[in-house]
Amino acid sequence: MAHGTRSFGAISFLSRALLRRLAELTQQSRRVEADLVAHVGEVDARRLYAREASPSMFAYCEVLHLSEAEAYLRIVAARASREHPELAPDTVAELRIPHAPTRTPRSE
Repeated sequence: MAHGTRSFGAISFLSRALLRRLAELTQQSRRVEADLVAHVGEVDARRLYAREASPSMFAYCEVLHLSEAEAYLRIVAARASREHPELAPDTVAELRIPHAPTRTPRSE
């Protein structure tokens, strides 16, 4: 091997390791997202946000430092999973809503 260069095999190994780790992190993220959506749904259903002086689940998500879009998507996913229990939590957590609305989800 020439001075100052890496062998193709070493670079290839590092690239494969990086790709493998990215795939692992993606799977972990999906599990965490499903758990997060489930918790949002439970807090919303029990209206526990009111104990924290928040007028709605959406307002409480601001306390949690979620953006409006992040809060909206998680609340919609949580409510969808409660309305349609046949949907697996991880499936609902991966729902993609193409356009983030400018309005907030209504409290029920």
